[in-house]
Amino acid sequence: MSDVRSKAGRPTDVRFSPGEDATGSEGLETHVIAFDHNGVVRSVEQVLTVDNVRRLLPGKTTREETRNLLGRPGDVNTMNGKEVWEWRFKPLGFAPEILAVSFGADGLVTDVARVMESVGGSRRGRR
Repeated sequence: MSDVRSKAGRPTDVRFSPGEDATGSEGLETHVIAFDHNGVVRSVEQVLTVDNVRRLLPGKTTREETRNLLGRPGDVNTMNGKEVWEWRFKPLGFAPEILAVSFGADGLVTDVARVMESVGGSRRGRR
């Protein structure tokens, strides 16, 4: 496990069980790395995908389910009384987008939006 962390960097999230790390919430990909009980890598999965975004169902998907599907959001804001989670990703491999998922007071997804990232980059890239 320490060998993977030395190469992939410190995980941004540890979830599901002590044997899984998620990395990438500030980048354009989020990988979940699963380890067996000996600390050997079992699998590596890119979870920030269009297929997983399509699994988000307004009125049905919870915050926990969203985090399990997509990993930790890169940013969390409040807008119009709703909590909004944001990720940066490249669903087509070349054009970066912002994925915004809104949650109502009941903790369920209310809206899912994808918008092209501005030419100047995300808010984190501004100086």
